[in-house]
Amino acid sequence: MVMLLGPLAFIVFSYCCIIIAVLKIANVQGRIKSLSTCSTQLIIISLYYLPRCFVYLASNVGITFSADVRISIMAEGNQSTVTEFILTGFPGLHPEYQDLVSAVLFFVYFLTMAGNVTILLLFATDHSLHKPMYYIILNLCTCDILFSTTTLPKIISKYWFHSGTISFTACFVQMFFVHYLGTVNSYILFLMALDRYLAVCHPLKYPILLNNSTLLILSITAWVVAHAGSLMMVIRAYPLPYCASNIINHCYCDHIGITILACTDRAPYGFPAFVFAMVTLLGPLAFIVFSYCCIIIAVLKIANVEGRIKSLSTCSTQLIIISLYYLPRCFVYLASNVGITFSADVRIVIIMMYSLCPPMINPFIYCLRAKDMRESLRKQFKRRAVLKKAHVSAIKGNQSTVTEFILTGFPGLHPEYQDLVSAVLFFHNTLPKIISKYWFHSGTISFTACFVQMFFVHYLGTVNSYILFLMALDRYLAVCHPLKYPILNNSTLLILSITAWVVAHAGSLMMVIRAYPLPYCASNIINHCYCDHIGITILACTDRAPYGFPAFVFAMVMLLGPLAFILSHIAV
Repeated sequence: MVMLLGPLAFIVFSYCCIIIAVLKIANVQGRIKSLSTCSTQLIIISLYYLPRCFVYLASNVGITFSADVRISIMAEGNQSTVTEFILTGFPGLHPEYQDLVSAVLFFVYFLTMAGNVTILLLFATDHSLHKPMYYIILNLCTCDILFSTTTLPKIISKYWFHSGTISFTACFVQMFFVHYLGTVNSYILFLMALDRYLAVCHPLKYPILLNNSTLLILSITAWVVAHAGSLMMVIRAYPLPYCASNIINHCYCDHIGITILACTDRAPYGFPAFVFAMVTLLGPLAFIVFSYCCIIIAVLKIANVEGRIKSLSTCSTQLIIISLYYLPRCFVYLASNVGITFSADVRIVIIMMYSLCPPMINPFIYCLRAKDMRESLRKQFKRRAVLKKAHVSAIKGNQSTVTEFILTGFPGLHPEYQDLVSAVLFFHNTLPKIISKYWFHSGTISFTACFVQMFFVHYLGTVNSYILFLMALDRYLAVCHPLKYPILNNSTLLILSITAWVVAHAGSLMMVIRAYPLPYCASNIINHCYCDHIGITILACTDRAPYGFPAFVFAMVMLLGPLAFILSHIAV
């Protein structure tokens, strides 16, 4: 309800302000003209919100109606001549080696995703890992997944499908995420050094100073603060005129690669970006060096040699990754600003190595070497083996376990009308699964596919809600504050749209992660046209209540974050 009512509250407020502003217009024609700009949006907003609010309120106040009725209600800026960029990848790479290089990149991406997703699943399913150090690792894995997904698929597609072009806007979006996630990674390594510093140098204060709640605040701060510099670089680089070459000698879009193509002097834009990069790199690095110096001093005071080795062993792997992360970056940034030159191929190889190797290696170095993580992984393998044996025993005893769900569609629909309904849904162009039920009698959906569908149903619904919020914001500024309306230009709206699409992931992922491990051992029939949270969790062989309230609280947090971000931009 918060995902619906939060934006809806602002929408109602904005249209109340619009009505008051319109009533102050003396000319009747002026009133009609002002209201006419809002009428279409009011219809769209009403069609989206009214049925949803009705269904959610009805299910929570005890109003009941048939499955058919419920399902029917729910179904209801710059001067650039450049329009796209070309990523060269590795410019000097011979064509006969392109397949090999692309295969290596795909292998790196696969290992990165497999390793980091494994760690996320272990963290989600094993509460013994809910400790400060592993919360830091959780942030690191999330950042590595996002960075690899931002950079690798595009360059792989260049060599596999000869698709080396990237649109103007998409290039700046990629640039934002490259620098944003790099900054977040730097802050996470700072938190990791802080954790080891307190654990070794101040062991008695460690549980008090760095508990889970404190670390949660620090992690959120890292992810939020990291936006500032990356946004600044995008906002300053996006309006520049790009009217000459559109070839970027890199595997992905970054600030240096884009701004050197601008038809203007790069110095006023390059130096602030360089300063930000150095602060982002050297700030955390200065603390990391300081913390490890303190750690070495504290370890040398330990009389027992075995104690020294044990204390240092908890830090050695981190030092390797920190060195691999920081040293090449500092070298590349300094080299490009002090006149040191080297070939484009060497520069790209260095950047790709320090960008892609740590995300691939991190799960093995940080996580799999940790005793708690190894024990958790071992327990998961044993649990899988036990569940497999139990599944075989259940089949032999003719006691079914849920491996797939059955979508009923419209339960009370007479067979003679099924072709008509499926034809209507076909033209709706959004329900392939339920269409296949009536056309091909394929009403089953696998266990995993059902949860994947549930994620996208709630994720896209949340995005839709945020977009309607932006529509109301657009009309509110246009009618109530026409002089300030230029604040909502293309670049600002691009940032707000990206924020909406990114933030909307959180609540949907949380619902899937909490619902997926529940035991489903009874009915597998979902009275709906698609999988949603309510339809799935009511089939679990456990109490549903503990999973509803946390989802509500988390949704409220996810709403207030982007809302504060949007309002702060309006204030500017």
